[in-house]
Amino acid sequence: MRCRRDACVPGICGYNLLVHKFVRNLITEWRRLGLPTANGTVVVAVSGGADSVSLLLALCELKRRGKHDLRLV
Repeated sequence: MRCRRDACVPGICGYNLLVHKFVRNLITEWRRLGLPTANGTVVVAVSGGADSVSLLLALCELKRRGKHDLRLV
C-alpha cells in the first residue's frame, strides 16, 4: 500500500486534536531518533489493531502535509 495525498478517508483521517497531537509527537520522535524522512522505504506492519492503524494513518497524514517523502509499504 502506498500512502497518497488522496488516500485518507474523510471521517477517518479527519483533523481533530487527538490525532493532531499524536501526529506531532510522531514526527518529533521520528526526527529525534534520526529516522529517514526522504528517499527511503518504510515497512509498516498493520495488524488491524488501534495502535498499528493509528501509526499508518499518522504517517499518511505526515506525508500529506509534506513532512516526509517516504514510500510506505
